[in-house]
Amino acid sequence: MLRDFQIIGRIGKIDEIKMRSSENKGCELRIACSDFKDGQETTSWFTVVAFGKVAITALEHYAVGDQVFLSGTIDQDKWNDKTTGKERTAMKLKAFRCRRLAKGKQSS
Repeated sequence: MLRDFQIIGRIGKIDEIKMRSSENKGCELRIACSDFKDGQETTSWFTVVAFGKVAITALEHYAVGDQVFLSGTIDQDKWNDKTTGKERTAMKLKAFRCRRLAKGKQSS
């Protein structure tokens, strides 16, 4: 069974995740991936989490608008909606590798 992912997209948001230990770092990235079909552009948004060295690099060197390559594993979260009580699911992408391909307009 294979649960790997690879995406190239632009950073729409990057936030530090508060960790229990101040020695560990974590971050959450919102990545926009665009595709063109029949002359129309569609954009899909993905939430990716990273920890350790990958998170430190992202937090210290990447900015909104940067184009990045990410690879890692896919997990599925399940929970019960507090309002409706229905079971909900969401894909969770955990990056083990992240490389900046191009700086965005806002990067220095």
